[in-house]
Amino acid sequence: MLQTEAYALAVFAGHCPPLDKEITDQHAEARLSRQKLLERVPMAELSFIITEETLRNPVGN
Repeated sequence: MLQTEAYALAVFAGHCPPLDKEITDQHAEARLSRQKLLERVPMAELSFIITEETLRNPVGN
């Protein structure tokens, strides 16, 4: 699994302004559902460009 449910919830829990628990749960569920697309066969080939700041900005624990 690429991201855990706890991680997805932490991402949305840090939203400003804060989201309702129901909305946070819906967003996390949708994120994890999309993640399943990366596990299908044939596998998707993806590439990303991210900034160093992204790597240094911790989310959750």
